[in-house]
Amino acid sequence: MRSRGADLAQEDALHVWVGYPELFSRQREPKVLLGKTAANAPRTVGKAALRTAWLRFGFISSACTMAKNRVTRGFGLLEGFLASKRARMADDLIPENLRNGRILDIGCGVSPFFLTNTQFREKYGTDTTIEAPEPEADIILKKCDLRTDERLPFPEEFFDVVTMLAVTEHIEPVRLVDVFREARRLLKPNGRFIITTPCPWTDGLLRFMAALRLVSPEEIRDHKVTYHLRSLALYLEQAGFEREKVNMGYFEMRLNSWAYVDK
Repeated sequence: MRSRGADLAQEDALHVWVGYPELFSRQREPKVLLGKTAANAPRTVGKAALRTAWLRFGFISSACTMAKNRVTRGFGLLEGFLASKRARMADDLIPENLRNGRILDIGCGVSPFFLTNTQFREKYGTDTTIEAPEPEADIILKKCDLRTDERLPFPEEFFDVVTMLAVTEHIEPVRLVDVFREARRLLKPNGRFIITTPCPWTDGLLRFMAALRLVSPEEIRDHKVTYHLRSLALYLEQAGFEREKVNMGYFEMRLNSWAYVDK
């Protein structure tokens, strides 16, 4: 019997075929389908060497203490390390000029690891289950769930950057456009929306790692669909973002993908 997830994945692929037939060919899928190539993607954080020297060390040292401070529901031996890789990837995609504003991390996790380890004037996070950060973390957290809530409790054009790190795979395809549309509503003009997500071909590997408790079984069981980059491009366009502004690529040996789009 086919699983609901498999049916949704097939439906997702069909939507992309209808909307982006030019993306399907016999050629090998390129690293980046839209916008700039991964090699030419802006690495603004890498250029700010003085700032990132301590920041990147912070990612490593924070990941080493994740056994004490969980970043996900359940337990996975490598969750802290994987969270640090996602955070590093997302942080590298943030332009320096936006860091004097506000950032929102949608689905920030049980503990806001990424927000704790990135530099911004104001930091906000939302998740379904949140443990309060340390007082000195200076992070504003809201408990909410975009899988069911129509809107997040923030005004329009409030944030300079919105992130969703390892979140889209927990959202049904029928809800994803609305979620992306809400992210766009919250962004200021020229603000940036950043996504990371596991690639579809990692489904079996993730289930195997969950059985070994290397990643959280609770998190993996909650996966609805893992999306191709071309699928995310379609959903972003349907949410009101301009296709020409979508940039995409892979990291962690093509096991995970990243995408960003400017409003």
